Amino acid sequence: MNKYLILIGSLFILSSFSELGATTVDSLKSLLPKANQQQKVDILNNLGWELKYENTDDALKFSMEAHKLALSLKYSKGIAVADKNLAALSTLTNKGKEAEKYADEGILYATALRDTFTLAKLYNIKALVLEDKYSYSKAIWYFTKSFQLFEKIGDKTEATGILNNLALLYGQINEKKLELETYIRVIKIEEQTGNKLGLARTYNNIAGLYNSLGDIKTAHKFYIKSLVFSRETSSDRYESAALNGLGLIQRDLQQTDSAIYYLNKAVEINKRNNYLQWLGNNYLNLGNIKLFDQHSINEGEQYLSEACKIYLSIDDWNNYIIALNVLCEQNMRTRNYKKVASLIQTADNYSDRLGSSNILRDYSLIKYNYYKSTGQTSLALKNLELVAALDDSIRAKQKELLSYELQAKYDLEREEQENENLKITANLGLETIRKQKIAMLAIVIISLLLVFIIFLVFKSRSRIKKANRALNEITHEIREKAQELQLANDSKDKFLSIISHDLKNPISAVTGLSELILDGYDDLQEEEKYKYLKYINDGCQSADQLLENLMKWVRTQTGKMELKPIAFDISESVNEAIKLVKNAAIRKDISISNHIQPGTMVMADHEMLNTCIINLVSNAVKFTPNNGTIMVSPEINASIIKIKVKDSGVGISPDNLGNLFRLDVKSGTLGTANEKGTGLGLLLVKEFIEKNNGEVIVESKPGEGSTFTLSIPKAQMLAAD
Repeated sequence: MNKYLILIGSLFILSSFSELGATTVDSLKSLLPKANQQQKVDILNNLGWELKYENTDDALKFSMEAHKLALSLKYSKGIAVADKNLAALSTLTNKGKEAEKYADEGILYATALRDTFTLAKLYNIKALVLEDKYSYSKAIWYFTKSFQLFEKIGDKTEATGILNNLALLYGQINEKKLELETYIRVIKIEEQTGNKLGLARTYNNIAGLYNSLGDIKTAHKFYIKSLVFSRETSSDRYESAALNGLGLIQRDLQQTDSAIYYLNKAVEINKRNNYLQWLGNNYLNLGNIKLFDQHSINEGEQYLSEACKIYLSIDDWNNYIIALNVLCEQNMRTRNYKKVASLIQTADNYSDRLGSSNILRDYSLIKYNYYKSTGQTSLALKNLELVAALDDSIRAKQKELLSYELQAKYDLEREEQENENLKITANLGLETIRKQKIAMLAIVIISLLLVFIIFLVFKSRSRIKKANRALNEITHEIREKAQELQLANDSKDKFLSIISHDLKNPISAVTGLSELILDGYDDLQEEEKYKYLKYINDGCQSADQLLENLMKWVRTQTGKMELKPIAFDISESVNEAIKLVKNAAIRKDISISNHIQPGTMVMADHEMLNTCIINLVSNAVKFTPNNGTIMVSPEINASIIKIKVKDSGVGISPDNLGNLFRLDVKSGTLGTANEKGTGLGLLLVKEFIEKNNGEVIVESKPGEGSTFTLSIPKAQMLAAD
């Protein structure tokens, strides 16, 4: 089944909703004319909170008015509540910075007022903001504090809402066990309080969790439970969510008629309540199902068209592009290229508004396939390049999210360890107190041995302190070593991920370009064929150089590359390196000169030093623009020879200078002809030079070029007999 259905299904995982009654809003508005200024602040705040889901614009207007009036009156309670409203509204409208500003201000006021309820709500909003910023460990702390405050004042409804948010966060960092344990805590509280509406929500969330784990049977059971409680509490939101979930499960079980039945029931509810977002998702799911029935393809396209109209009406560009992508795929299958062209033209009007690289990447891939199928080679190549660039961006984001998840998991484990240590310390303290009581009792009973007992107690305490100090030192050392090992392993994992990705890039480019040549061989001009073959050749050379560097790096890491220093002429090594990059330099009209006199002898490992020179000269060509210059020159001292590789290239920013020789950071800088690199070459240069008792120094300014200096031991020539 289509991959987009997975995304649409996940949109029905729920946190909390407000079931708003129009009567409440009308009654609040009727109180405004007769209210005094302070009462007016309270009424405006209530209106803002009640309308936050149904009418965001009005909610924002009322809350801003309340905030402004409360500030003028110096009404602290009104300011704190208005801050809470504005922070929540900013979160709902994806304005993270504003949400955090209002939350922080509100926390100050609520803390000063000792307003526990408002403070707990603000802690919850602060946690949601931090979660969006991937500060997972801090978000967990704020969710926990919010839950504790609601528990303290006995508000179990709010407390279970916070636990639901916490469970969803655990799902974000793939802590499925903690997510399920938290939902079970929620269920116990809601069953104790008889909160059927809360049970409908939580059962829906648990069903979504099991569905994501592939346990369809258990997910189905919890969706049914949610459906029962939704109907008992007349909650249309949770009922439609449960029906949608059941429809997707039936689809996965290939029970098409049942799937359509459940989804149509959800459509009825969402139409009746004007839940447009969810209605669009229902239509998208129905459209996908119908497309796989040869007799219902037209009906499937109609559903998808309706989904597109709804997404346009609510400015949901991401889902709009998803629906269009499905339509394009269908028409590509039936070779209806005219319809695909029309859909692409429509989608292009909105593609700049997308917030998801994944969806834009899929859309670009469809355009690539369309242009390739219709013989539009240059446009196909352009979209293939865009797909590759978006792949890079997506993988970089995935690496960033992975690092955030690893940090959150590490913080959780560290907190658990610290709690365990506190328990051990407390038990040790209780044991010490017990021993002291026994000692005191012994002192009272055996007064004749008072001096001797005191001596024993002090001696015992001294030994305990020494033992504790020794234990603390050992524990601290173990933690430091463990952290160092973890950091080293994380760095190597990230490095290997970067290398594998960069090795895949040239191979993917060669594959895509060769397909273009094969598919359109007879239609391509000789100049175009030559250009694509040149791209293929560049990709092969890039992969070859990367593999060569990678093999050498692996040999150094496994200890299989032994240091074999000999005396040799460094001028010859430089000439050899220049020959290797000659073609690349000629293509860019770059002049390379070697100012090292023949007979300049150094003492080093010949293979290692040749690798260093080749990498530095190759990098200089890569980052030097057309008509530039590269100069290799010596600086000879008594025992050291410095080899300087100076270019007139783009230079390196101060921020990137510090990352040049790091294992876990990849430079995003392209060469002046869009050449790509991994940074592995510079890692080898640093490692090889240091093995040969030398060092690498980099001097660079953006726009003024760079100079890489290698300090190498000079060969001490023996005098003739």
